[in-house]
Amino acid sequence: MKYSLVATACLLPALALADDIEFSGEFDQFELRSQGLALWDAELFIGNAADQALVIKSTAEIPNRYLGAHEAQVLGQMAANDTWTLRAGVRSDHYPDPKRHWGVLSALAESDAGTAYEITGFVSPDNQGLLLGIEHFWEVAPQWKLIPKAELLFHTEDDIETATGEGLSYAEVGLRLRYVASPWFKPYVGINWITSHGNTRDFLEQEGARKQNFTYRAGFTWAF
Repeated sequence: MKYSLVATACLLPALALADDIEFSGEFDQFELRSQGLALWDAELFIGNAADQALVIKSTAEIPNRYLGAHEAQVLGQMAANDTWTLRAGVRSDHYPDPKRHWGVLSALAESDAGTAYEITGFVSPDNQGLLLGIEHFWEVAPQWKLIPKAELLFHTEDDIETATGEGLSYAEVGLRLRYVASPWFKPYVGINWITSHGNTRDFLEQEGARKQNFTYRAGFTWAF
């Protein structure tokens, strides 16, 4: 984790020396899902989002109007080349208890064909995680995009308190049909399916929780 902190700290002086510090951000997902679930996935960029920036990332799930989970990340970001972007920093799982804190190393890429890739590693004293993601932006008609996305989440250790098992913990597949109303506002509808695996599935079964979940979704992407 200390290396991620150092990488983030090293970026701050570079931002401070910049003539004009830029601010931008995006709610990639701000949505309601069936079964009474709401969620958001947002990023704030301090600096040039295409080059060097400090990134503040927030994701949350709110089932039945009560906060179910919240995760925050503070990351230094730097473009490695025209395709790949590197990030390093820290992640804190604020809710639910018990809290967990991680160092983060991430590589993001986007191809000319409209496919985005994510490889993110999480490191803590007691566990390590790996997130693999792929998303494709397919223009099916003017102003309309079909966006399939898949993610796999792995861990090296069991964490009974958070019902997370070693090996493949979760697999998630989603699909959104998004309308580009403007460069800043893009409403969408879609579906999402998440399923647990291995020990994670066993832990959830012992708690009487859902082992998999299929939901309909409606929301919007908002850039600012």
